[in-house]
Amino acid sequence: MTSQQPNPPPTPEPNNDSVLPGLRILDSVTDAFFALDREWRFTYLNSHAERLLMRTREDLLGQSIWDEFPDAVGSAFEYAYRRAMNQQEIVQFEAYYDPKDNWFEVRGFPSEDSLTVCFREIGDRKRAEQDRLRVDEELRDAHERTIDILESIGDAFYTLDSQFRLTYVNRRSAELWERTREELIGQRIQDVFPQWEGSISHGHHIAAMTERTPRHYETFSLVLNKWLEVNIYPAADGLSVYYRDIHSRKMADDALRASEERFRRVADTIPHIVWTAQPDGALDYVNQRWLDYTGLNARETYGWAWRRVIHPDELPRVAAIYAEAIADGENYEDEFRMRRLDGVYRTFLVRGAAIKGEAGETVKWVGTCTDVTERRIEADRQAAIFEREHTIATQLQEALQPPIPRAMPGLSLAKYYEPALPESGVGGDFMDCFAVRPGVTAIVVGDVSGKGLAAAAQVATVRNMLRYAMHNEHALADSVARLNDTIAANLLLSGFCTLFVGCYDADTRTFTYVNAGQESALLRRAATGEIEQLASTGSVIGAFTPVEYDSVTLTLTPGDALAIFTDGLTECGPTRETMLGVDGVSALLRDPPAPNSDASIAEVLAMRLIDGVDAIAQDGLVRDDVCLIIAVAE
Repeated sequence: MTSQQPNPPPTPEPNNDSVLPGLRILDSVTDAFFALDREWRFTYLNSHAERLLMRTREDLLGQSIWDEFPDAVGSAFEYAYRRAMNQQEIVQFEAYYDPKDNWFEVRGFPSEDSLTVCFREIGDRKRAEQDRLRVDEELRDAHERTIDILESIGDAFYTLDSQFRLTYVNRRSAELWERTREELIGQRIQDVFPQWEGSISHGHHIAAMTERTPRHYETFSLVLNKWLEVNIYPAADGLSVYYRDIHSRKMADDALRASEERFRRVADTIPHIVWTAQPDGALDYVNQRWLDYTGLNARETYGWAWRRVIHPDELPRVAAIYAEAIADGENYEDEFRMRRLDGVYRTFLVRGAAIKGEAGETVKWVGTCTDVTERRIEADRQAAIFEREHTIATQLQEALQPPIPRAMPGLSLAKYYEPALPESGVGGDFMDCFAVRPGVTAIVVGDVSGKGLAAAAQVATVRNMLRYAMHNEHALADSVARLNDTIAANLLLSGFCTLFVGCYDADTRTFTYVNAGQESALLRRAATGEIEQLASTGSVIGAFTPVEYDSVTLTLTPGDALAIFTDGLTECGPTRETMLGVDGVSALLRDPPAPNSDASIAEVLAMRLIDGVDAIAQDGLVRDDVCLIIAVAE
C-alpha cells in the first residue's frame, strides 16, 4: 500500500465574467485597460492592453505583474501603482518604459481590493515635444561652448540640509513659490509643500542625497503647476538645487524664435564677433560687432560674401580649411587677417562649433572671431627674444664645453650628450675632462638647475671655478668644499648644482671621487662583472655653507669601466612609475662588452647604454637632458 498526499486545492482559473461589472465594455474603447488584485495579479485586461503589452490574456491572467514584467520593478510604474493601492488615491503620470521603447500616459484607479489601470501610448507626442526642444537646447549648448555663456537666465535655487530642511532660498525661488524667505528657511520642504512628497522630483532628491550624484531632469511641478528643468548637485551638508521655468518652451511653438532673439541680443553685447552658419557653411547671422568692424551690412555678408574681407594672400588657405571642417563636421579653428572698414588688416582667431542632430548630422554652425593682433605681435616679439637668447646660449655652451678626448693617461673615454628637447639644444647638464697634473686626469659630470642662457652661463661659472680649485688644492674633497662655499656665500647660482668629480692616477691606478648630490655613478668590474654604485658623499653645490665632503678612493684594474651620468639617463621611461632608474642602468652595463674593431670598449658600452635608454623610453620620451661619460681603465 502506498501513501498518497492530498492534492492541493486547484488554483481558480481567472474568469473575465468575475471581474468588476462593466469591464467587458472596455474592449470597445480605444484605451488599454487592465486590473490587478491586492496580490498584484492580473484579473482582467482588454484587447488594447494585449496589443500594447504584446501578451495574451491567457498568458497574464492570474500572474503577478512584477513577475511578468520585471523591468517595471523599481520604476515609476511600480512607485505610482503602490502609492495608489496603499494610499487609495488616483494616480496619473507619464513615464518611459524601456523594454517597449515608448512613452505611456497612465491613470490608476484604486479600490479596496483592486487597482484598475488605464494607459495609452504617447510616444509620438513626446517625440514631437523633444523635437521642438532639440534645436533650442543644441543652440544653447553651442553658445556655452563658444564664449562660456551667450545667454544669462536667472535661475531659481535653494539649498537643503541632510534632513531636507531649507537652508537658503533665493529671490526668484521665493517669488515662484509665493512665500517669504522667513516662511521657508528652517522648514522641511515636504512640510511646506505636502504635494511634493512622493513626486518624481522627490524621488530625484532622495537619489541625489543617498547616492551623492548630480541629477538633471524635467518634470511637471505639482507645486507650481508648470514644467520645470531641475539640476540637483550634492553638497557637503546637503543639496543645492537649481530650477527654471520651461513651461512656455514646452507649450509654445514660438519658443525657438524667442530663444534666437535672446541669443542675438546677448551676442551684440559681447566684445567678439559672433556668427552662425547653415550646415553647408553659408553664413546666416553676424552680430553687430561684425557690422561695426567691416562696415558691411547683412546682405553684403551672408552666404559666402563674407570672404571679401579676408586678406587675399590667405584666402585660398582659409577657404580650404573651412571647407574641410564643413565636410567633416568637426569643430573649426583658424587664424587669419580680416580687413577693417578703414582698410587696415587685423589678425583674428576664428572658432566654430558644429551643432549636431540626433543622427549625428550637422544642423548649425556657431562661432566667434576674436581680435588677437596685439597678442600675435607680442608672441612674435617673444619668439624673437627667445631665438636670440637661444642662439647666444648655444654658442656660449659650445664655446665653454670642452671636447672630451678619446683617451687620457691610463684611460679610454667615450661621451654622450642629448638635450631632452632637441629644439632647445641648451641645457644645464655638462661634462669636463682635463689633466690636473702629469698622470692625473679629472673627470667631471654635473647638472645646473635651469635651461637656456642663464643655465649656460652658470655652467661656465661652475666649470671654471672647479678647475681653479682643483689646480690649487691638493685634496679633491677640499677643492669641492671650496667651490661650494664660494658659490653659496656669494649666491653665484640661481638654484643649485649636482656634481660628480673624480681623479684617476695612472701611476697608482687609483680613482678618487666626490659625489655632491649627483646620481650614483657605476663601476663595472671586468674580472667579475659585478656593478658597484658610487653613491653621494655630500650635499649639492650652492645650497648651504659650510659643507664638508668625503672622498672615496678605489683601485681600478684593466678593463674596469666607470659610467658617470646625470639623472636624465635614469628618469627615462614610458611613465613616472616605470622609469629606468640606477638599477636599470646597472642591468644594461652588467654584460661584458662585445669586441668591435671600429670602436673602443668605452664607446661600445656608451652605445649600449644609449640604445637601452632609447628602447625603454618608448618613442623618445626622455624627460631631462642626458649626459654620460664612460671611462675604461687600460
